[in-house]
Amino acid sequence: MDPSMTQVPSASEQPSAPVVPIEISSGKVPIFRGPAREKIRKQWQTEALCWCDPEVKAFYDCAKANSWKVVFLCRQENNIMNACLKERTTAERHYELKIEHAKNNPQDIIGWEDYDVEKLRR
Repeated sequence: MDPSMTQVPSASEQPSAPVVPIEISSGKVPIFRGPAREKIRKQWQTEALCWCDPEVKAFYDCAKANSWKVVFLCRQENNIMNACLKERTTAERHYELKIEHAKNNPQDIIGWEDYDVEKLRR
């Protein structure tokens, strides 16, 4: 038996599935499978937490220093942190992440629905 016939090609030599570009119509948002939805949500939250890191750290330090009195003594830090997070976790950014994921991973799409900003804000 010829030894070259029994060797399995490496991952770089194996053909990859072609990526088919998808057409995204305006006013539509993709519906994803569960794992993809979770991945997008986590990316959305992680981006916001990274952007608001100084505010989160200030609240954390205050909470750590004040123990059970955190509700009373860290109200300002909490309000500042929440304002920053609210500013960064917008429905529009979530929509952008969904579209970006849809372009890069069309296999995760299970359908489309109308883009409704109010629905995304819930």
